[in-house]
Amino acid sequence: MKRFNNISIYRIIATICVLQFHIFYILYARAIPYEMLLSKGVQGLTALSGFLYSQKLITDKKKFYLGNLIKLMIPALIVVLFIASWDVIYMAINNSWDWMMFATHRAYLGRIITQVDNYYYLAYIIICYLITPVLQRNDKWSIVAVVSVIAIEVAVGFFFGPAMIAVTYVIGYYVGKKWFKTFTNPEERFSFKALGLWTLILLASIGAYILIQTYSFGDAYFLKHLHDIVNNIIVTTFGVATLFFMLMVLKPLNKFKGLPLFKYTDKLALIIYLMNQAFMCGAMNITKWVEPMWLVTILIYVFTIISSILLLFISELILKSIYKRPQKVIINEQKS
Repeated sequence: MKRFNNISIYRIIATICVLQFHIFYILYARAIPYEMLLSKGVQGLTALSGFLYSQKLITDKKKFYLGNLIKLMIPALIVVLFIASWDVIYMAINNSWDWMMFATHRAYLGRIITQVDNYYYLAYIIICYLITPVLQRNDKWSIVAVVSVIAIEVAVGFFFGPAMIAVTYVIGYYVGKKWFKTFTNPEERFSFKALGLWTLILLASIGAYILIQTYSFGDAYFLKHLHDIVNNIIVTTFGVATLFFMLMVLKPLNKFKGLPLFKYTDKLALIIYLMNQAFMCGAMNITKWVEPMWLVTILIYVFTIISSILLLFISELILKSIYKRPQKVIINEQKS
C-alpha cells in the first residue's frame, strides 16, 4: 500500500505519546495533569490499523491470519528474549543463578515472563485481525453499522476497559470504508466540514474527560464502576478523534514525496511499544543514580530507540528468511 506522510507522522507522534505516558505514569506518577490522555495513542494506532485494512481485500484467510500472526509474534519474541538477556547478564555478574527470582522479579531492567500480561495489546490486535474478514463481508456503510459500533463500545465498557482497543479497530475500519480518500488524497478538496466534525468530537471528549476527573459519581461500588465505564468510553473517543483530526490537519503534506525514513519509523512503532512496556518497571532503577526528570527521560528514550532499531533489524532478517516474496501476496489491495 502507498505510504502517506500524514499517517507516518501520526505514527511517530502517537508512539512518542505512549512512551512519554509510561515515563510519567511509572517513574513519576501524576507528573502532569491528565497524563492518561497520552496513552490513547494506543487506541489511535489501533484505529489506524482498521482504517488501513479497510482498503485491502483478503483473498486467502489462512495466509492472512498466519502472515499477521508471524509479523506480530516474531518482534514480540525478540523483545522478550532481549529483555531476558539483561536479567541473565545481571545474574552472571553477581554469580547468583536464582532462576525463580529470574522468572518473577520486577526490579531488574527486565520485566519478563510473569510480566507478559503487559502485552495484552497483542491479544486484541490478533482479535482485530480475526474479525477483519467478517467486517469485509459486511462492510457496507450504513447507519446500522454506526449504531452497532456505538452499542458495542458501550457494552464492552461495562466489562473491560482494554477491550475498547478492539472497538477502535472497528471504528477505524468503517471510517476508512466511507472516507479514506478524504483523509489521504491531497488532490481531493480539503474538507473543512470533516475537520470541524473531528475537532468538535476532540474538544468534547477533552471537556468530558476533565469533568469526569473532577467529579465522582459517588462512593458506592456500582457508581465507581459506572465512573470507570464512562471514563473508558471518553478516552477511547479521544484517542480515535485525535487520529482523524491529525490526519485531516496533516493531509496537505501528502502532496510531497515521503521520506525514506518513514519506511522504518512505521515498522518501529510496534517494537518501541513492546520494548517500552517490557522494561519500564525495571527502568525505575535509573533513578537510583540519576534524579533530574529530563535526564531520566533522555536515557530512556536513547535506550528504547537504539535497542528497538537493533531489534527491528533482527526481526526484518527473520521475516525476510520466512517470506520469499513480499507480503502483498497475502493481502491484495482493492482496485479503485
